[in-house]
Amino acid sequence: MNRKIITILLICLVAGILAVALTKYCLRESRSPVSLPKKKIVKKEVASSVPSPTPAIETQTPISVSEKHNEHIMEELQHLEISESVRTITGLYTGRKDYLARMKAMRQLTRNIKDDDTKALVLFLDSRSQGQKDLNLLEFNGVKNDALDVLLKQEKLPDGLGSRLVEMYRDKEHDDVWRDYCVQYFAEYYKQKWPDSANVEKEEPERTEIKSAYWEAVTEKDKTIAGTALIGLESLSRQYKEIYRDRISSNALELANEDTCIEASRITALRICGMMKKMDVLPSARIVAQTGETITLRMAAIATIGDLGDNEDMELVKSLAADPEKRISSIAQSALRRLEKRTK
Repeated sequence: MNRKIITILLICLVAGILAVALTKYCLRESRSPVSLPKKKIVKKEVASSVPSPTPAIETQTPISVSEKHNEHIMEELQHLEISESVRTITGLYTGRKDYLARMKAMRQLTRNIKDDDTKALVLFLDSRSQGQKDLNLLEFNGVKNDALDVLLKQEKLPDGLGSRLVEMYRDKEHDDVWRDYCVQYFAEYYKQKWPDSANVEKEEPERTEIKSAYWEAVTEKDKTIAGTALIGLESLSRQYKEIYRDRISSNALELANEDTCIEASRITALRICGMMKKMDVLPSARIVAQTGETITLRMAAIATIGDLGDNEDMELVKSLAADPEKRISSIAQSALRRLEKRTK
């Protein structure tokens, strides 16, 4: 019996010891930190508010209409058999292309150049100033002006040159200086082409073109072209009765009275009125002589009064003859002498 009790007590003691040990183990494990899996941090790329610079793209300047036009002329020149002088003048020569080189070549041309040289120069006249690299505007138009002069001095006048001059004048892609030059040469071509002033029955399309272009040019009052046209028409009207002088003087009067007309053309209009005895211009001339915006405009008005004035203008012209501005007083003294001679 005693052995059973002792056995039971031993079992209870061992169980108690195991329970205590188990409890301590559990408590120790509960105090240990739990190892959690580390969270992977993902970096998000945030778009910048400032856009990254776009790589520069090289762009070519588009070729203008005039440059394409000039390229076409150069291509046409390539198909002609032309002299070295004309190749230099037109810029086709691969050597020097400056103004002096071209003018030197111009002096080599005679009054009887070959047909292909004539065709080349006519083509060259139609080349435009825009995009020219070897000559400035003044030089470029100077070379073309002399080339045109050479053509007009040929023993055989180039066919259709008058029509080409009209086309170039009407082409607003050409600069106004060259368009003015074309109008200047209308009269010279007209006289050479139709020297017989009495033969007006044979009206030709080219002749009609030139006359129509002249009257168009007179309306360009914001340019010197209007004055240039008046000068040419007045010159032709002395020889050709189909160029009506009354129409010329009426157009001149309109320009002389127009305050918005460019000064150069208005000066020309005043002087044409004086030459053609257009008395209706006197009221405007008297005002401009005193209040004109420039010295040259006033001088033109004073000269016109000298051409057309009467006794009523004596006092005005005498006062202008005493003007402190020497140019005004000088032209007024000349006008006064003509007035006194005419009114005696």
